[in-house]
Amino acid sequence: GEFEKVFIVLLKKFSEKVATRADEEECETFSRWCCACLEHVCRRLDAAGNDASEEFESVVLALGNVVKACLVSNKYHHVPGIVSLTLRKGEVGLRVNELKDMPPDLRGVLYEALKRRKGVDASEIRRGHLEKLCDFAVASASGADVVLAARASKPLLKDCTAEDFETVVRAKLVKALRRNPIESTLEVVSRMIRHVPRESITKESAQA
Repeated sequence: GEFEKVFIVLLKKFSEKVATRADEEECETFSRWCCACLEHVCRRLDAAGNDASEEFESVVLALGNVVKACLVSNKYHHVPGIVSLTLRKGEVGLRVNELKDMPPDLRGVLYEALKRRKGVDASEIRRGHLEKLCDFAVASASGADVVLAARASKPLLKDCTAEDFETVVRAKLVKALRRNPIESTLEVVSRMIRHVPRESITKESAQA
């Protein structure tokens, strides 16, 4: 109804303030509100087709803001866990995964939520999100965004296979270095490969 739409608009707007303050209790409380709204709107989508798609995207953006606050501050690690639990329920995570303009902050958390689900191709999801996060890191104008991309990528990078590294991570980063061989690009490369398993970046593994 109309109240629900207004509430979600305010939720998205307030999420920006929550992200700025990055208070632990506020982040946790707000993440629970967002998760509850996400589940509710997802049920509406199931019942009403695309009628609630705009509200769904707004709640995802609000949730992205609060997860971003946790990643930037590198604290409150239980908040992404709360979000991941919600994304595992029913169709919630699968619907979020279909969004074209997903907050980069949510990509790693979403992968954690979906990778063990039956009928889900974890490799395909991992590579898709790795591509987007590598692009985000390379395009970032500030060091803070590079740090954010690296932290958001951690769940994806720690599961990175030799094939993932060769076809996605290495390919994206080598292309960026060739195009713009400056210190900031080197920082991107350094941070984005920090959590990749050693066996995935050895020549022998890449050829396996």
